[in-house]
Amino acid sequence: MSLNFTDYIDNPSALIGRKVLSGGIVTTIERVTKTGFAVKGENCLYSLKDGYLKTSDIWNLRKVVLISDDDAIKIQADVKMKREAFHLRSIIKPQLDKLPLEKLKLIRDIISSEQQGYKYSTLE
Repeated sequence: MSLNFTDYIDNPSALIGRKVLSGGIVTTIERVTKTGFAVKGENCLYSLKDGYLKTSDIWNLRKVVLISDDDAIKIQADVKMKREAFHLRSIIKPQLDKLPLEKLKLIRDIISSEQQGYKYSTLE
């Protein structure tokens, strides 16, 4: 399966359902025209020549990139992991001031050991 838009100029309908990366978000192509395509959730067209947004605004250089299904899964998993880490940090940070010294030392030891390649399974 090709990852170049120009390979689909003769048969743009083959792009429908293909995964693209748009602004760091994985989405799919949901409709095509003879010279462009639209991605799910957006009301604009991108060029079949290069994937850039079709617009008269010269400063608007948004582009989408065709990606494989495997890459889409990896990117989505990475985004999910980053969101979860952000959420956990937002929960943990306010609690740090309330923890006793022993717990803080345990957290320090866990962080230190992970940097050395060891991992604890739970914080007790």
